Amino acid sequence: MLTDAKMRSRINYSTLRRITFAAYILITILFCSLLIYIGKREISKAKLYAEKERLYVESLLACNNSFNTVENSAQCVLASPSQNTCSSFRDQVVSFQKTINLLARIESERTTRPPIPVSELQSETQMLCSVSEAVCADMPYYRFEKQTVSDDISQIIESLKNVQSKLQNMLKIEMDHAEIWQRQSLFFFSNLQYLLVLFFVLTTVFSLSASFLFGHILRKSLKDLSDGTKQISSGNLKYRFKKIQSDEIGDVMHDFNLMAKRLEQQKLALEKINRELGEKASQLIEAHKHKDRFLANMSHELRTPLNSIIGFSELIVRKSESPQGDPKTLAQAQRILAAAEHLLDLISDLLEVAKIDAGVLTPSFSEINLSESIGNILLMLKPLSEQKGISLDSDIQENMSISADERIIRQILINIINNAIKFTHHGTVTVSARIDDTGKSAAARTPFAVIEVADTGIGISADDQKRIFKDFHRVETGLTSNYEGVGLGLTLSKRLVELHGGKINVKSEIGKGSVFTLLIPSKRV
Repeated sequence: MLTDAKMRSRINYSTLRRITFAAYILITILFCSLLIYIGKREISKAKLYAEKERLYVESLLACNNSFNTVENSAQCVLASPSQNTCSSFRDQVVSFQKTINLLARIESERTTRPPIPVSELQSETQMLCSVSEAVCADMPYYRFEKQTVSDDISQIIESLKNVQSKLQNMLKIEMDHAEIWQRQSLFFFSNLQYLLVLFFVLTTVFSLSASFLFGHILRKSLKDLSDGTKQISSGNLKYRFKKIQSDEIGDVMHDFNLMAKRLEQQKLALEKINRELGEKASQLIEAHKHKDRFLANMSHELRTPLNSIIGFSELIVRKSESPQGDPKTLAQAQRILAAAEHLLDLISDLLEVAKIDAGVLTPSFSEINLSESIGNILLMLKPLSEQKGISLDSDIQENMSISADERIIRQILINIINNAIKFTHHGTVTVSARIDDTGKSAAARTPFAVIEVADTGIGISADDQKRIFKDFHRVETGLTSNYEGVGLGLTLSKRLVELHGGKINVKSEIGKGSVFTLLIPSKRV
């Protein structure tokens, strides 16, 4: 892990993103503020300039109008010299002088000065005022000297033309100034457009540079993350991400480190459990071998004396059946013989189970006539069903040939049919057999021999159906408590069927009987 100093010295993706965004916002704000400042300043200047120019132009126009009035009055005096026309002329000159003085005052407030100052017009106007006063004062003396009056008025008109020329020059110059101001305004807006284009270019370059930098940092972080995940997924749970930064990818790396740590701990725990399970499995295998050897040895050791007991019992039975025999002895000998034979069957089943578990028992496959084998078994068990007063029926397909171990098949069927007879008090036990090639395996293409043993006996509960094929399991209910057996018949039958590559199923209902179905491949698989 990085120290605080190193963390501060490194600019991670999240920090760089925030700095870039803040810089972009700051640049935008500064640029907009600059545009607003420049715009307000230029608009204020333009407004003040326009206002002064408007007043100045209005004064110029007023001067021009007043001048026209003065000129008309002078023409009137020239056309009809009189005291009235002369007084009117003088009044118009005074009014013109006032407009010139106002124009001079406005000009003094302007920042720009025209080439022709208003002071020259003031001098000309002052002279006109003096001349008009003199003409008005001398008008009574001009009554008989009209030529002198005409000369004075003509001189005044010449002066007026001089003033008019200056006024027109000033108006023309002012119009030129207005055009310059318009061009300056257009120049300002043109520069504003350039500034906006520059801002767009700068922001675009800034965005592209930031995107490239972000992409580079993000690709590098994702590559580090990908390399680390590959290390972890390949089984290197000791791998840890280093140089973790305080951003989103850093959070993911931190979570991966935690996950890898937990996985490593779980792996160590699993390895420990596996070692313990391996030891337990070895112990169980060894115990199982000891159990198999014990059962095999005990079965062998028990069968020898049992065979002797059976032999002596049969001998006693034969002697007791003679005319000289004792009926009481005969009955006791028959009981001993039946008990010994039952015990021998149990020991044989134990031995068979032990052989299967040890892998010693292997079927000897050959072609057998299944129909004939089932018929012989039914003939053998017929007396047992007649003794209980139940019917033993059959529905067997003729000439069924399969590849199997006949001795094992006989043992399986005897166990299943014998159980059906044993747990049926009244009704029937039906054995049916057929070759079914409609549900054959798609891989092996091998048809099955289907053998069903159905009875109308006491039935089996749903819970017991899940356990009847386990070792030493017996259905312990009030209906089955008086039946003999240790719970190995169905277990042995199931394992013998599986040795042939088949399977056994059961369907049953309490009080309605059971149906055991055997599926045995007709050919060796």
